[in-house]
Amino acid sequence: MSRTLPRRSAAAAGVLAVAALAFGSLPADAVPSEQAFASFDSGAAGDLQATPFTLEGCEEPTLGTSDLSGSDFVPAGAVDQTTVSCTLESGLTITFDEEVADLDLYLLDLPTRQCATVGYTVTANVDGSLVAADPGTVSIASGFEGATLDGSTLLVDYDDGTSGVLHVDGPVSSLLLTSSREAPVVTLTFGTEYVAPTTTTTAAPTTTSTTAAGPAVAGTGAAVTPAFTC
Repeated sequence: MSRTLPRRSAAAAGVLAVAALAFGSLPADAVPSEQAFASFDSGAAGDLQATPFTLEGCEEPTLGTSDLSGSDFVPAGAVDQTTVSCTLESGLTITFDEEVADLDLYLLDLPTRQCATVGYTVTANVDGSLVAADPGTVSIASGFEGATLDGSTLLVDYDDGTSGVLHVDGPVSSLLLTSSREAPVVTLTFGTEYVAPTTTTTAAPTTTSTTAAGPAVAGTGAAVTPAFTC
């Protein structure tokens, strides 16, 4: 049963991952205008546009609801989405049954650590290989004010938490999120660009019939019935 997650302090804040990953600003046409978000069957499994996925390394998962309106979450296109909150131990792995072309990872109120910068590293299985520092694979789609991206590691200043969307080019079959902070509490969901179901429309055949006019009778302009020889 979903519940609304309470607001956390910077030290206990969560990470929100949705269906999309990104650092730095992308051109407007590179940001999906409509997102399909993860649907969680439980805190450890679900599906994304009918593609099943599993979560590993998400300790004591709890489902909740998060507000994704505002400039930090431009691709969302929606206000409330289901998210999962858990303690991040050695790392969170998201594994898809089929490859996802473009994944957007929504991270909310990333936990910081007093007097130290915290790094959140994304490692993705892209085209069969793990990618940890490819500048063309992970980028910032929106948000993350005050944070910087070093390769595929988001560096969050210790003074403030931050929220935003990371974009990972695909195809992606699995993703690993790790933190330099010990066991932070994270809140996550993810998404991808919405693809409408394909429909096939069959046009009804059109029959055209043409009736030839017979020879006209002089002076009247009226058609006469043609004579046929048997």
